[in-house]
Amino acid sequence: MTGFEDYLCNLFSQPTQAEEVQERRRASFRNVNASMALEGFEMDSAQLALQEDIINGRLTTKQAITQLIAKIS
Repeated sequence: MTGFEDYLCNLFSQPTQAEEVQERRRASFRNVNASMALEGFEMDSAQLALQEDIINGRLTTKQAITQLIAKIS
């Protein structure tokens, strides 16, 4: 490859800032879920879906908390 081709390959193979944020969120939820599992708690499919909404930016943490509170009220 030429230097320019290498540059383009590297440019487009780098994660975007949004992808990096998603991966940090995903890693955080993996840690939380693992900690909860050690304590004997498991996330159900609705909770995992809510996590995915937060990870992908469809919901803020505040919105997710509001939804969870509404479900138990």
